[in-house]
Amino acid sequence: MKSFALSKTLAIFSVAITLAACAEPALHPDYSVKLVPSANGKATLAVPPECVSQDTLLDPWNNGTSPQLGCAMARNLAMQVENPADLTTPKELGHPDPVVSSASIVDYRAGKTKELMDAKAEAPSSTSNSTGSGETPK
Repeated sequence: MKSFALSKTLAIFSVAITLAACAEPALHPDYSVKLVPSANGKATLAVPPECVSQDTLLDPWNNGTSPQLGCAMARNLAMQVENPADLTTPKELGHPDPVVSSASIVDYRAGKTKELMDAKAEAPSSTSNSTGSGETPK
Protein backbone atom coordinates (compact mmCIF):
# COMPACT_ATOMS: atom_id res chain seq x y z
CA MET A 1 0.00 0.00 0.00
CA LYS A 2 2.88 2.37 0.79
CA SER A 3 4.45 1.74 -2.61
CA PHE A 4 1.18 2.66 -4.34
CA ALA A 5 0.94 5.95 -2.38
CA LEU A 6 4.60 6.67 -3.09
CA SER A 7 4.22 6.00 -6.82
CA LYS A 8 1.08 8.17 -6.89
CA THR A 9 2.93 10.99 -5.15
CA LEU A 10 5.86 10.68 -7.55
CA ALA A 11 3.50 10.73 -10.55
CA ILE A 12 1.78 13.87 -9.30
CA PHE A 13 5.15 15.47 -8.54
CA SER A 14 6.50 14.69 -12.02
CA VAL A 15 3.36 16.10 -13.68
CA ALA A 16 3.70 19.27 -11.60
CA ILE A 17 7.35 19.70 -12.60
CA THR A 18 6.51 19.10 -16.24
CA LEU A 19 3.72 21.67 -16.17
CA ALA A 20 5.91 24.19 -14.36
CA ALA A 21 8.53 23.86 -17.09
CA CYS A 22 5.84 24.62 -19.69
CA ALA A 23 4.69 27.83 -18.01
CA GLU A 24 5.32 30.92 -20.10
CA PRO A 25 7.22 33.82 -18.59
CA ALA A 26 5.51 37.19 -18.33
CA LEU A 27 5.10 38.35 -21.91
CA HIS A 28 3.64 41.72 -21.04
CA PRO A 29 6.12 43.64 -18.93
CA ASP A 30 5.29 47.07 -17.57
CA TYR A 31 6.46 49.63 -20.13
CA SER A 32 4.72 52.61 -18.57
CA VAL A 33 6.46 55.96 -18.36
CA LYS A 34 7.35 56.79 -14.76
CA LEU A 35 7.01 60.37 -13.57
CA VAL A 36 9.40 61.47 -10.84
CA PRO A 37 10.12 64.87 -9.30
CA SER A 38 13.36 66.55 -10.31
CA ALA A 39 16.24 66.99 -7.86
CA ASN A 40 15.17 70.53 -6.99
CA GLY A 41 11.49 69.53 -6.78
CA LYS A 42 10.35 72.26 -9.16
CA ALA A 43 9.72 70.04 -12.19
CA THR A 44 8.57 66.58 -13.13
CA LEU A 45 10.77 64.24 -15.14
CA ALA A 46 9.57 61.44 -17.43
CA VAL A 47 11.70 58.31 -16.97
CA PRO A 48 11.57 56.02 -20.00
CA PRO A 49 11.27 52.26 -19.53
CA GLU A 50 14.21 49.95 -20.15
CA CYS A 51 13.54 47.91 -23.28
CA VAL A 52 14.79 44.36 -23.55
CA SER A 53 17.24 43.57 -26.30
CA GLN A 54 16.14 41.79 -29.44
CA ASP A 55 18.76 39.17 -28.56
CA THR A 56 16.82 38.10 -25.47
CA LEU A 57 13.76 36.89 -27.33
CA LEU A 58 12.36 33.68 -25.94
CA ASP A 59 12.05 31.90 -29.26
CA PRO A 60 13.37 33.81 -32.29
CA TRP A 61 11.69 31.32 -34.65
CA ASN A 62 8.24 31.88 -33.16
CA ASN A 63 6.04 34.21 -35.19
CA GLY A 64 4.07 35.32 -32.13
CA THR A 65 3.98 38.71 -30.53
CA SER A 66 7.21 40.00 -29.15
CA PRO A 67 7.36 40.86 -25.44
CA GLN A 68 8.91 44.25 -26.14
CA LEU A 69 6.13 45.59 -28.37
CA GLY A 70 5.15 48.99 -27.04
CA CYS A 71 8.41 49.66 -25.27
CA ALA A 72 9.85 51.81 -28.06
CA MET A 73 6.65 53.87 -28.23
CA ALA A 74 6.65 54.47 -24.47
CA ARG A 75 10.38 55.27 -24.52
CA ASN A 76 9.96 57.79 -27.36
CA LEU A 77 7.00 59.40 -25.60
CA ALA A 78 9.06 59.87 -22.43
CA MET A 79 11.94 61.39 -24.41
CA GLN A 80 9.77 63.80 -26.44
CA VAL A 81 7.21 65.13 -24.01
CA GLU A 82 7.84 68.78 -23.19
CA ASN A 83 6.05 68.87 -19.86
CA PRO A 84 5.79 65.38 -18.31
CA ALA A 85 3.10 66.59 -15.92
CA ASP A 86 0.79 66.88 -18.97
CA LEU A 87 0.76 63.07 -19.14
CA THR A 88 -1.26 62.93 -15.94
CA THR A 89 -2.89 66.37 -15.69
CA PRO A 90 -3.63 68.17 -18.96
CA LYS A 91 -3.63 71.93 -19.27
CA GLU A 92 -6.90 73.69 -18.65
CA LEU A 93 -8.78 74.95 -21.67
CA GLY A 94 -8.95 78.70 -22.12
CA HIS A 95 -12.14 80.68 -22.49
CA PRO A 96 -13.94 80.06 -25.78
CA ASP A 97 -13.97 82.85 -28.34
CA PRO A 98 -17.59 83.34 -29.46
CA VAL A 99 -16.54 85.16 -32.64
CA VAL A 100 -14.44 82.23 -33.84
CA SER A 101 -17.03 79.70 -32.68
CA SER A 102 -19.89 81.40 -34.49
CA ALA A 103 -17.92 81.93 -37.73
CA SER A 104 -18.47 78.34 -38.81
CA ILE A 105 -22.21 78.67 -38.20
CA VAL A 106 -22.31 81.87 -40.28
CA ASP A 107 -20.36 80.15 -43.09
CA TYR A 108 -22.74 77.18 -43.01
CA ARG A 109 -25.82 79.39 -43.24
CA ALA A 110 -24.26 81.36 -46.10
CA GLY A 111 -23.51 78.15 -48.03
CA LYS A 112 -19.71 78.63 -47.87
CA THR A 113 -18.95 75.16 -46.52
CA LYS A 114 -17.52 72.25 -48.49
CA GLU A 115 -19.66 69.25 -49.28
CA LEU A 116 -19.04 66.14 -47.24
CA MET A 117 -17.12 63.35 -48.90
CA ASP A 118 -19.35 60.90 -50.75
CA ALA A 119 -18.87 57.52 -49.08
CA LYS A 120 -19.93 55.72 -52.27
CA ALA A 121 -17.41 57.50 -54.49
CA GLU A 122 -14.49 55.53 -55.87
CA ALA A 123 -10.99 56.24 -54.63
CA PRO A 124 -8.73 57.97 -57.14
CA SER A 125 -6.47 55.53 -58.95
CA SER A 126 -2.72 55.95 -58.91
CA THR A 127 -1.91 54.30 -62.22
CA SER A 128 0.89 55.42 -64.48
CA ASN A 129 1.25 54.71 -68.13
CA SER A 130 3.50 51.95 -69.37
CA THR A 131 5.96 54.28 -71.15
CA GLY A 132 7.34 55.61 -67.88
CA SER A 133 7.14 59.23 -69.13
CA GLY A 134 5.32 60.36 -66.01
CA GLU A 135 2.15 61.32 -67.89
CA THR A 136 -1.09 59.91 -66.64
CA PRO A 137 -3.09 57.79 -69.08
CA LYS A 138 -6.26 59.21 -70.58
